[in-house]
Amino acid sequence: MNDLKIREAAVADLPQMCSLFQNDLGYAECTQEIVEKQFAGIDAGREAVFVAEVQGKVAGVIHIERYDVLYFPPMSNILGLAVSSDFRRQGIGSALLKRAEQWALEHNINTVRLNSGGTRTQAHQFYRAQGYVDDKTQLRFIKALTSDAEKNKAASKLMSELKKGELSGEQNGWLSEEDVEKHLKELTSNSIEAKLDEADLQAKTDPTRYTHEEVFSSIRKKW
Repeated sequence: MNDLKIREAAVADLPQMCSLFQNDLGYAECTQEIVEKQFAGIDAGREAVFVAEVQGKVAGVIHIERYDVLYFPPMSNILGLAVSSDFRRQGIGSALLKRAEQWALEHNINTVRLNSGGTRTQAHQFYRAQGYVDDKTQLRFIKALTSDAEKNKAASKLMSELKKGELSGEQNGWLSEEDVEKHLKELTSNSIEAKLDEADLQAKTDPTRYTHEEVFSSIRKKW
């Protein structure tokens, strides 16, 4: 492609990069705010982001970093490679990968590694065609961590909403023990704000159920 230009990414590219991450890498939860924050923290001494520009448009992006472990010489790790569906099969992915490999050699690194999802079979074929070998099968384990500060913030929000009577299932000022336990579990889950927004208390007027103040006391005792 004669009008293809591979260059370092710039701040002006971030909106188009975000679109690539969402639509072509499949990260629908990605926002421009996240991309801007992460890009601002790029350490040029150990990582780089390159884009493929075609006719003024960002057609692809690649992110590479230095990868150090105690048990192996320094390697480079491809953190992400995306090419717009409008520009595929035009050599853009290959050009981006070669530029990343060049970056690795410039930093005296002779091995490049990457991970690719098990269902991305077309990507696997592409990487093999570029000389990459899939040497093992792995499982990725992820655990989302929640700090005490985040838990306290979520608890404060819950109590504030309870006081205002804004939660959709709240009726007549009563909450069941089951409701309380449900919210305590939600407060310590991975998506606190989302869980709180979706909360639907099934309160009834049974006199054996807890009042709002008793709910607050129960929450405090748990934490």
